[in-house]
Amino acid sequence: MMFPIVEKLIWTLVVLLIIIIVFLVIFLKVVRNHTRKIVKKNLKHTEFVEKLLIEFLYADEEGVKFSSEQKKILKKFKKGLPSKRKRKIMTATFFDLRQEVSGEMVVTMQKLVYKLGLLEYAVKKLKSKKWYLVLGS
Repeated sequence: MMFPIVEKLIWTLVVLLIIIIVFLVIFLKVVRNHTRKIVKKNLKHTEFVEKLLIEFLYADEEGVKFSSEQKKILKKFKKGLPSKRKRKIMTATFFDLRQEVSGEMVVTMQKLVYKLGLLEYAVKKLKSKKWYLVLGS
């Protein structure tokens, strides 16, 4: 007599677990798709920043603080500053390229960092209540 009740309970549990598994698989697909889109956006923006930075460095003119070409590139850089994601990509790209260049280009890059205000963003992060998270990343 108890066997049919136990059997119904087991089948109900099996169906419930199958529904949960299907839901989790769909959720996983959505999350992975979203993550791939973000990675693709980040790579695209990294390439854009690298291209602009190289153009900025080679547009340097002697005796001029910033040439007209550099001012145009500076405006393009400033468009990405409000976005935390883009600012993080910009900073990482600057550090990567900083290791590959030397001499006058380093000075030009430092001028660009100061002009964009990236240093102020870094100081602001260090003064925040979660400063220990900044040092860990």
